[in-house]
Amino acid sequence: MNQQINSYTTGQRVRMRATCWDLGGNLVDPTTIAITIKLPSGTLDTSETVVRDSLGNYHCDYTTAQDGAYVYRFVGTGAAVVAGEGEFICSSSIV
Repeated sequence: MNQQINSYTTGQRVRMRATCWDLGGNLVDPTTIAITIKLPSGTLDTSETVVRDSLGNYHCDYTTAQDGAYVYRFVGTGAAVVAGEGEFICSSSIV
């Protein structure tokens, strides 16, 4: 399976989303959910807030500051144990 990687301009605010499902395919809310973002420099950012949109649906908005690839991982624990990753790329504008 090929995954499309989104591209953004450095300095842009990016919305990362997570959907949490149980083994039966039902939307669930973990007791806690957190995000770790690996910056292009290799530094890990764990300070960002995850927002609940509705049952099983979450997002985190992040303002990018570096050119390169970002990788993020949502982890939910407690009532539902879930994890998922994604990535995107940022580059400076040539204008």
